[in-house]
Amino acid sequence: IDINLEGEIAGVILDSPDMQKRVKQLDYGVDFNGYFNAGVMLINNDEWRKNNVTQESLSMINSGKIFRYADQDVLNILLNGKVKYLQRKFNNKTTLSVNFDAEAKNIDNTIIMHYVTPNKPWYKIFKARYFDRYFNVSPWKNNRRFFAPSPSEIRLKAKREISGKNYSIGVYHYFCYLISKVFRLRF
Repeated sequence: IDINLEGEIAGVILDSPDMQKRVKQLDYGVDFNGYFNAGVMLINNDEWRKNNVTQESLSMINSGKIFRYADQDVLNILLNGKVKYLQRKFNNKTTLSVNFDAEAKNIDNTIIMHYVTPNKPWYKIFKARYFDRYFNVSPWKNNRRFFAPSPSEIRLKAKREISGKNYSIGVYHYFCYLISKVFRLRF
């Protein structure tokens, strides 16, 4: 990716319209010029260091003030007016659930897919075929991937499969749930 940040501290992607509305209600004494999602940023290291962003961020976080969206709020405050806005394809946010496959709806023109919930694609229980495809050709392809982050996710998967009349898959997942719950095992 070759993007000229034109002297700005970072390249960022605007957060969702819903988030833009929510942050207007926060009282930080800053008029945000486009609140961005800090999960994916292209950083101009020279400008970042020159503006002492790391130290300033840590000072704000450790100040005792509560920031509703934690480090994301702090970075939006510090970098306000000092960023270049990039296309959404560089931070295409999606969610994962045992109940649906949102990843497939968000793939058109995506360069970076950002999984924004605690449900991460490295757990096998979540449908994440695009992650799987790239994981399987990555340097980490031989690393162990756990089945689920918690027994409750396995139970949800069992319920979904049974309600969809996939009884054998549902019973299998329910059995895995019981084993992981009773014996505190991770699959």
